[in-house]
Amino acid sequence: MGLAASLGYSAALAAAALALAAVAAAAEAAEYTLRITQEGLVEGTAVAGVEAGLNEIPLPVDPVEATIEAWIDGVRVPPLYSNGTVFIAAEAPGKARIEFLVDVNVEGGVISFQVSRDGPVTLVVPPEAVLLSLPGEIIGYDIYDNGTLVLTFTGPGLVEFTLKEEAAVDGAPAETGAPMATGTPGTEAPQAGGAGGFLAVAVALAAVGAFAVLMARRRGSWGGGAEYSLDETDEEILRALEEAGGEVAQSDLQRATGLPKTTLWRRLRRLEEAGFVEVKREGKVNRVRLRRRPG
Repeated sequence: MGLAASLGYSAALAAAALALAAVAAAAEAAEYTLRITQEGLVEGTAVAGVEAGLNEIPLPVDPVEATIEAWIDGVRVPPLYSNGTVFIAAEAPGKARIEFLVDVNVEGGVISFQVSRDGPVTLVVPPEAVLLSLPGEIIGYDIYDNGTLVLTFTGPGLVEFTLKEEAAVDGAPAETGAPMATGTPGTEAPQAGGAGGFLAVAVALAAVGAFAVLMARRRGSWGGGAEYSLDETDEEILRALEEAGGEVAQSDLQRATGLPKTTLWRRLRRLEEAGFVEVKREGKVNRVRLRRRPG
């Protein structure tokens, strides 16, 4: 690699870093919750106060990038993810909520993920899951009447768990339809002469421009009841459910809609919170019932 090319590549990386640093402010210390589902998925949540402008919220684990969603004071906003950090733009101070699925490894029935953050993290373990390793340093715990274990710990540390034999079949993590990579995309050192410099600049420019397009890309609000705004995917799920007679197995609903299991699961959780559907367990199968129709 020639001297001129090396200087050009270094300048591109420097420009990207400066652009992000110039516009992004660290949000207040976030509260992190990692929730293991009865299907073996791991749902992550980060809640933090934000200021007007572009804010950065680091995540304690590697997310499945395509599943990251963000809200500020209940209003959906477009997130930008880069190298372990979520960037979101706010028009005014408020409370941000980031939701995502954790990128896990699955091997021989053992599901694992790495927690890189050294601050407090809450881990919710349902009775269908069995912890095989204790993450980091435990600083508190609760056990609820239904068998749910809630741990508060500090990382870094490896979390390993397995599902009991009678646990879920629908939505198994090995068939999520999303990549199960062991690393965060973009963390490897760019190769000489490659497109890494251009990618870094593109990420920086996207971050700078995020605030300008905030209002145009809002898609509704988070939360239950009438405030929930249905999009085309929600309507497709409800339509398929209605065509199936109002109640169907989640696996059959997944086949009818063609949605990845992780996408369908997250959508059903929101539709259930909004009162449109009910998801109930029957043996090893989740069944979905239509509770009310939109409009």
